[in-house]
Amino acid sequence: AIKEHTYRCRQTSDAILTTAKTIQHDDPFLDVRLGNTIENKRLYILDRGLKLSNQAKIWHNTQSIGVFYSSQNAGKLSTMPAKENIRYI
Repeated sequence: AIKEHTYRCRQTSDAILTTAKTIQHDDPFLDVRLGNTIENKRLYILDRGLKLSNQAKIWHNTQSIGVFYSSQNAGKLSTMPAKENIRYI
């Protein structure tokens, strides 16, 4: 019941905002799963230190992903996933 409520809330949202800590701790897909349908949403991630794993499930999202990071960590960008749908801001 709680998962379904979460998915319904996500379904009505234009995008999902989360933190790197949530992704590191839970490794979620952050999608909408209702019935036989799986829907991806745009993701915005706060990751000041660019510490997300390249193996995180969120990188399989087919919608756009925006990662907000600190310019002090710009040197780490080369270690992050580079896909057409991922933008580092």
